[in-house]
Amino acid sequence: ETGNPSDGVRSAIFACRCFIYLCSLGQWLVLHVKNFVKDCRQGHLIRYGRLAIPEYLMDWQNAISFMLTVLLIVMFCMEPVLHCLASGHEKLFTQQCARGES
Repeated sequence: ETGNPSDGVRSAIFACRCFIYLCSLGQWLVLHVKNFVKDCRQGHLIRYGRLAIPEYLMDWQNAISFMLTVLLIVMFCMEPVLHCLASGHEKLFTQQCARGES
């Protein structure tokens, strides 16, 4: 039954994904937007040619968490459950629909 999970399994997977996106991604987005705006307002930018990078990203932990945030945003945009919800599929929280497979 790995190809067609039950309603309970699909709901549990969806709940875990919501937790990840809302709690982890939400926390990282707030942190990075706050630090980005703060550095830009105070002029704390490091220039690499024409590219200006906020100074807080020079710390390796902040840079890694920024990359994690970008990857979570990409994962959210590619989330098959959301694509299947938008297609109006009859099964709730399914990943197996035409839009979710593409």
